Amino acid sequence: MQALLAGLISGAAVGVFGFLIFGPLLATVPVTNRIRRQFNDPSNWVMIGLAISFSGQATCALLGLLLGGALWAAEGTLSAGLGSPSWVLTASVLAVLAALAVLAALAAPNRRRRIALFALLSAGCFGWMLPYLATA
Repeated sequence: MQALLAGLISGAAVGVFGFLIFGPLLATVPVTNRIRRQFNDPSNWVMIGLAISFSGQATCALLGLLLGGALWAAEGTLSAGLGSPSWVLTASVLAVLAALAVLAALAAPNRRRRIALFALLSAGCFGWMLPYLATA
């Protein structure tokens, strides 16, 4: 049960810190953006930005719960490695995040630094913080 709570905490941390990384992009959207052209009133854009922010944070928390559930299911077969109580979870998270970060950086080359920073943050929270919190 601790793994689920650890997953929720890790996911919430990724969501909050991810908003600090990508949040400024919501406020500095150019006028040529399709959504901004559709909604001319600035108050509508604020609401859309809040919806994007909240859905991103909820998605990160849900992903953390799913990873916590996976860690809880494999609780009896945990073996330490890679500086983590569960090397399988850590290696899996690192591999998946590396692949997703490369694909995202190829899709949006002008956002490479933000994507790399978010991938490192996610790797730290989901790969190391989650197993340590679950075993604490």
